[in-house]
Amino acid sequence: INAEYGVIMINGEVKASQDVFKAGAAIRAGGSLVIGQEQDNVGGGFDGTQSYQGDVYNLNVWQYALSEEEVAFLFTSGRCGYGETEDDPKVPYSVFFGQEPQGDAKFVEGSCMDLEDPSVGKVLRFPPQSELSTSNYVKFTADFGADSLDSLSICFWYFKAFSDTSRYVFSYAVSGDDNAIIVGEQSGKLGLWIRRTKYLSDAALEQQTWYHICTTWGSD
Repeated sequence: INAEYGVIMINGEVKASQDVFKAGAAIRAGGSLVIGQEQDNVGGGFDGTQSYQGDVYNLNVWQYALSEEEVAFLFTSGRCGYGETEDDPKVPYSVFFGQEPQGDAKFVEGSCMDLEDPSVGKVLRFPPQSELSTSNYVKFTADFGADSLDSLSICFWYFKAFSDTSRYVFSYAVSGDDNAIIVGEQSGKLGLWIRRTKYLSDAALEQQTWYHICTTWGSD
């Protein structure tokens, strides 16, 4: 994928792309990475109306922009497959699995179990709530393997259980930049935010359906 480029891919296909998306930007490392909520300040400021409800599986973060071919291969390898990329992710799913979910968020057995590796097949579930909740999330300080990021890829399997139009699944915030990275749905469209600049696709995702989602960005 070219530099100065943002791409949103769903099920191995490009659904949106934009040249010169946050060109020259860099994202400082050492911030707070949250799954299930959107941060309005580092590590908090959650809004229950924006909380994610559904399942997430095999979430990985790379510090470079994957090629379209790599993303397509991850999808065709299947939800239970072992698709590889040129370089390993800097924040693999095993790191997320090693965190303690908060509130009613929890890891549950999925359909891809591996007795030799307990992280394989464990789905991160954010249950639907009868009342809005800010208590369900996974949060930790992310180690991207560098002092800053000028490119990245975030890929995962996504199964939403909500019908409203604006929910956010991935949020990274660092001091002075509380919307450094966001992935989620706004007005029913899947989008990527880099340092407060948003880029929305035209893709509308159905409830109770697994999707492979991958967002990539480069600013070189």
